[in-house]
Amino acid sequence: MMTTRLYLPKWAWQTIRMFNREFLDGAEGHDLRVRKALLTLALTPNSPTVTTVQSKLGVTTSVWYRTASGWVDIARAEEGDGSFTGHIHVSGIPGSGGRDIVAVYKLRRACGPDHQRRRLVGARHASHCPPRSAVSPPEATPLPRQ
Repeated sequence: MMTTRLYLPKWAWQTIRMFNREFLDGAEGHDLRVRKALLTLALTPNSPTVTTVQSKLGVTTSVWYRTASGWVDIARAEEGDGSFTGHIHVSGIPGSGGRDIVAVYKLRRACGPDHQRRRLVGARHASHCPPRSAVSPPEATPLPRQ
């Protein structure tokens, strides 16, 4: 099985985990297996490139990558009270009315800019933090395929 390693900010992983949890909530048996397969298809990258963009004042940051079924776009926005929200747009899973699923979550803690490298396989993630020197630059970052 070929996997792609992604460098994503901690807040992006937190947003993906919250999305996974909400998407799988209440599903059992066959429905749970179908939803996990759909998450795998919709969230697993087919390209080793992740694009990151930050606003001039650092109020918003966005990352996106391509999957077999479309795109995953994740953004972090700072609210007026200093808290952060994570926004995720998944084009590979049809939501109500056939539109892409878009969800917003209140991030539990303000995640810093450090990146984490993870192997994305469905709803499960194996974690590994790279050394500080291996943190990818904010521009598009090609990553190794294994």
